[in-house]
Amino acid sequence: MEILKDYSEVKNARSILRKENLSFIDSKLKYLLRRVRFINDISIGELNKSWDILKFKDFINKNLHKDDPILDVGCYGSEILLSLNAIGFSKLHGIDLNKNISKMPFQSEINYQEQDFMNTTFDDHSFQAITSVSVIEHGFDSKKMFAEMSRLLKLKGYLLVSFDFWPEKIDTSNIKLFGMEWNIFSKDEVLSLIKDASDYNLSPVGELNFQIGKKAISHVGFDYTFGLIIFKKDN
Repeated sequence: MEILKDYSEVKNARSILRKENLSFIDSKLKYLLRRVRFINDISIGELNKSWDILKFKDFINKNLHKDDPILDVGCYGSEILLSLNAIGFSKLHGIDLNKNISKMPFQSEINYQEQDFMNTTFDDHSFQAITSVSVIEHGFDSKKMFAEMSRLLKLKGYLLVSFDFWPEKIDTSNIKLFGMEWNIFSKDEVLSLIKDASDYNLSPVGELNFQIGKKAISHVGFDYTFGLIIFKKDN
């Protein structure tokens, strides 16, 4: 368990991604051209997601082989597969319920499919790693998700998950994002999440560090931060 402690970590992560030519976020010009509908492609990346994108990229690059199969769930608009493709990973797959997934970049190099990540059509033990960047806070069912992720992972495979977090519960019950409920995970909910994962042979890599810093993220009137956990499939 790692926690984003200050927004400077987000800025630093984006700076590193840019130096490594792994930043796919829109330029200001492209953003303006899309706003006036001069161009019709989709928006890629989000500045706030720089921290977890870099963390996931670095972990995968260090612990996996370039020909290991990797799946990103909720991949629409995300940079993680693009950055992994850029550093040489060759068996990349992404799924999302957004029908515009067919507009994602590098269609000839990345296998994009319109699928529900809690009920996929992939074979058992298909992937060495699965990434989930800020997905589980929307319409989440932990037992369904962990059952499917465990089914899909190879033995000793990794599940990398990031999410909105604050130790004490923040009530977002009246807020809907992307047409779904939005949950900022509390410490108790994360501990419950870890327990549910253990039922499907998924255990956290490293220590569970709940030490917090600032509420680094602000969104629709709420202040919180990000957390991430990397799970390993034990058997």
